[in-house]
Amino acid sequence: LQMQAGESISFDWKVSSETNYDKLGFYVNNSQQGNLISGNTSWATITYTAATAGTYTFQWRYTKDYSVDSNDDCGYVDNIAYIRNITPGDGDVNIDGSVDSTDALLALRYAMGMQELNDEQIAQGDVNGDGVVDATDALLILRRAMGMGN
Repeated sequence: LQMQAGESISFDWKVSSETNYDKLGFYVNNSQQGNLISGNTSWATITYTAATAGTYTFQWRYTKDYSVDSNDDCGYVDNIAYIRNITPGDGDVNIDGSVDSTDALLALRYAMGMQELNDEQIAQGDVNGDGVVDATDALLILRRAMGMGN
């Protein structure tokens, strides 16, 4: 996942296993984050925030010893969410993390009635802050994509 500094993921997890032997862990780019959990835990929410921009790989690993089976003998992960840093009106209409000519084209197609956008995309596309996405916004987005404006 490509992330910017300050963006985060959150998830819920729990484990039902042999205490101190069969464990669930969370790893970012193969590096263990926090403590491994074991035993019979309740659901807990964990949030990981990216310190720098880059590519991140997330893994949840359940490790089991060779002997006793206890409880459900497994780990659970649910409700994984990616939380982006979104600045309304920045021009990233397709919400892919960059402002480029594709965003300008989407804004122009929307202004012409040829494209539907959701509320978040409309907020991103309203670069001049006048409450609508129109050809002016498409031009401003294109200028940003070309490095010619804010």
